[in-house]
Amino acid sequence: MSCIPAPPAQPIRRRLLHALAALPLASALPGCGGSPPPAPPAASPPALSDVPAEWQPLYDTLSAQITSADAYWAARPVRQPLPVFSAALLSANTNAGRRLLQPDALASSLLLLDALAALGLREVNIDIQLPFVLPALGPDHAGYRAFYLQLFAAIRARGLRASVELGTTFNDGGFSDVSYDYRTRTEQQYRDDLREQALWVATALSPSHLTLSNEPDTQRQNTGIDFTPARWADVIGSTARAVRTAAPGVPLSAGTGTWLTAGYVDALLALPEFDGIDLHLYPLANDWATGAVESVAQRCRAAGKSLRFSEAWLYKASPAELGQNIAAAADVFKRDVFAFWQPLDIRFLQLAARIARGSGAASFNFFWTTYLYGALGWDASLRDLPYSDLARRAVAAAAPNIVARTPNALGQALARIASGL
Repeated sequence: MSCIPAPPAQPIRRRLLHALAALPLASALPGCGGSPPPAPPAASPPALSDVPAEWQPLYDTLSAQITSADAYWAARPVRQPLPVFSAALLSANTNAGRRLLQPDALASSLLLLDALAALGLREVNIDIQLPFVLPALGPDHAGYRAFYLQLFAAIRARGLRASVELGTTFNDGGFSDVSYDYRTRTEQQYRDDLREQALWVATALSPSHLTLSNEPDTQRQNTGIDFTPARWADVIGSTARAVRTAAPGVPLSAGTGTWLTAGYVDALLALPEFDGIDLHLYPLANDWATGAVESVAQRCRAAGKSLRFSEAWLYKASPAELGQNIAAAADVFKRDVFAFWQPLDIRFLQLAARIARGSGAASFNFFWTTYLYGALGWDASLRDLPYSDLARRAVAAAAPNIVARTPNALGQALARIASGL
């Protein structure tokens, strides 16, 4: 198939820079044609300031956690076949909200695809939350469907793969300009919507892999449904059966965060419709990046099923700060925007690659990929700004490097991992 042409240079690129800067989330995936373009030189990094005194204790704690986990996995053999590494296409995440309905939304995502292509990545992961492509959202759902249909056509035309993860949109407005409160709907309505959205994604988009849901704790927060392991498996399993019938060629998984009980994994492994388990890896505390992961990997191998990581990033919180809302903690995520964390982020990428190879994971996806291209210098006056404001500033810093395909040192580290180094 022919390649989707690159967007014209100016003035559209200037408008796209403004569009990217307006997004709280932005990132990208691979480019056009057969062989990926050579990795570009690193961008001039923002000044990597010394670690501010107020953050030094947390920095030291995270450094020690990385060192400990790295030693754990260094003692494990590398399993074959090697994993596929990918990055989240954050500009196409439904948390971008109404930005996806703008005329330049597709072109912006293609700029990001081209940037990650230069890193050597050949797969992207996209989050499509409930109920964005459903009539339940209202008339805008048709616009979101049109965006994803065009995007997936462009991805396939470039010879790339795209996996999809489903979930529910946040109801507090903190991560998106669109909110939808599933707590006002019944459990049966949630079940019906999940099935309808999964069927549309599987049949209309044909992703390389479909994760039906993850993080039952986050879904509990967004829906008000108490997802015990048995209830989680029942809800997700009924959708899996419908998708397996309608789109038998689409591989299916579901999963949990490594910080939750293994009971969720066991309940899902008992369902024959699933091809594997999907994990999210964030905090490194306790055994959540070591024994917990290895235990899931062993369970998957015993069941003859695959292991995938669809989200991972260095979670910048101390053990005392770990609460019940790990995957939706804006006050933690806002720490990511500062460049002084970059040495630890690089070490985390290297650790994650070792975890993926030692656990026998089929694929490993890195989430906060904006920071492969830019971050903010530390300024104490920014400390109390809301997450959305800080994220927009970070994207504004990254946008010129995304357009120029010039990653920073963190992006260069991911390029080395993708190449097998």
